[in-house]
Amino acid sequence: MITLRPFGPGDFAFIFSCIESEADMVQWSGLGFQWPLTERQLADYHAATQQQNPAARAWSVFDAKSGAMAGHVALANMNYRHGVATISRVLIAPSHRGQGLCRPLIREVVRLGFEDLGLRRINLAVYDFNAPAIRCYEACGFVHEGRWREFAQVGDQTWNLLWMALLRRDWEQGRQEGL
Repeated sequence: MITLRPFGPGDFAFIFSCIESEADMVQWSGLGFQWPLTERQLADYHAATQQQNPAARAWSVFDAKSGAMAGHVALANMNYRHGVATISRVLIAPSHRGQGLCRPLIREVVRLGFEDLGLRRINLAVYDFNAPAIRCYEACGFVHEGRWREFAQVGDQTWNLLWMALLRRDWEQGRQEGL
């Protein structure tokens, strides 16, 4: 349903097309970028993913049916010694939302993290108003571990953040059970 390929400079225009406001940027990237988003910020982000043993790996997401670019995702805060990383910068293009791409995307990133990178724990954070994303993460086996109140200030609003995680042993158990 989806395919991934490493994120590159040719994908910057897609990111810009999906980020129309500071709220879009904060929802997509947390506090990782400054508004307005610039090509320099994306170039620095991309360069960081190209280092040996990078702290982040990033992919562009494609709809396997149409071949169209449909999103972006990253594994960040990689700690190879402890086997921990955080799924971040999950972005599904507005034109592809509601088409069932999120679950296959998250499942593939989890598979890459546990099987290819040898992680033992994968975290993620999601704003508490993003009910579709929360349902997706729960369906993929992520467990709620906490709430960070008033985490982000966007305009005159403060946003709460939910912290979720999936352990490799729970993922393996779920695969054995056919989940």
